[in-house]
Amino acid sequence: MNKDKEYFEQILKNQLTFIEQQCLKALNIYKSNFLSDLSIQEENEVVALFNVVVDKLKERDFYVLKTYKGLSNLTGYLSAIISKEAVNLIRKKRGRKRNKERVASLGEFAKIVYEYSFVKGLSPEETLKEISATGDYQITLKDIHDMIDKIKSLKIGG
Repeated sequence: MNKDKEYFEQILKNQLTFIEQQCLKALNIYKSNFLSDLSIQEENEVVALFNVVVDKLKERDFYVLKTYKGLSNLTGYLSAIISKEAVNLIRKKRGRKRNKERVASLGEFAKIVYEYSFVKGLSPEETLKEISATGDYQITLKDIHDMIDKIKSLKIGG
């Protein structure tokens, strides 16, 4: 093993705890702000992201670490890499759609109808049954159909 490789392995080893903490932080930020409809099994996803980041740093003989120019803090540089990889991981699971965010502009009831009708694929009748069972809303089948039409008008499909 050459000294160059040993040097970069030691840098990586010294940053493993930081990388793990940043992976957890990155996924929590994305989950809380953008992905309430995405079930992230936190521990598994953090491990997956951690592995992706470590592999990225090790690939091509530590190329990413070798290209670090020292213009910023190393932890800042690593945070940018982690954030980018977190987005990539989430996009692999979910794609680039912003349907949930668009529906949220119609209010809480729209989000609930969207979840049952579009995400879970329930019929309007089944959606009504599920929502009525909670006791939170006094609604009719017409209300469900009207909301489905509004959601479809956002051009997100059905």
